[in-house]
Amino acid sequence: MKGKNRTRIARRDIMRSLAKNAVRKARQRAAYDRRQYDGHGETPSVEA
Repeated sequence: MKGKNRTRIARRDIMRSLAKNAVRKARQRAAYDRRQYDGHGETPSVEA
């Protein structure tokens, strides 16, 4: 049963990277929304 442990580790790494990606994407989306709605109709300043 050598293959099972490797699969579990790989799956954990995938889940961790997916979670990290989701957090980063959500943070970018939140920053973008904040830029859009805090400007009160002004053109949103885009940050690199």
